[in-house]
Amino acid sequence: MDDIITPAGNYSMSIVDYVKFLQLNLGGINGRDSILKSSTYNYLNYCHFDSTVYKFPYYSIGWGVFRTPEEYSISTHAGSAGTYYCWIVLYKELDLGLAIITNSGEDESKNGVKKLKNKILEQYK
Repeated sequence: MDDIITPAGNYSMSIVDYVKFLQLNLGGINGRDSILKSSTYNYLNYCHFDSTVYKFPYYSIGWGVFRTPEEYSISTHAGSAGTYYCWIVLYKELDLGLAIITNSGEDESKNGVKKLKNKILEQYK
């Protein structure tokens, strides 16, 4: 497959570097400039966001966005190339980011990620 059409152009990084990337995005959407201006991070994560809608109809430059019934602005992404599964979410108002990564892309693993996500989020309610 040509690199141009593979996920992320066939670019990969360590989990440590991925977490740094997520921390930069989380800081940026919460007003902290870093490699990019905060306004740029907000544009990347929320440019197609209607904060009055409580469903998942919006996609902003690689990030799915919506507002929860608890009034949290969520920026999220999930993906798999079949051999792994990665799910991340950034909670703007909580200044909280979650990343759950497995080394399996099977449906059973994806369901496990959802269950783990829900367990973790119970701690923040």
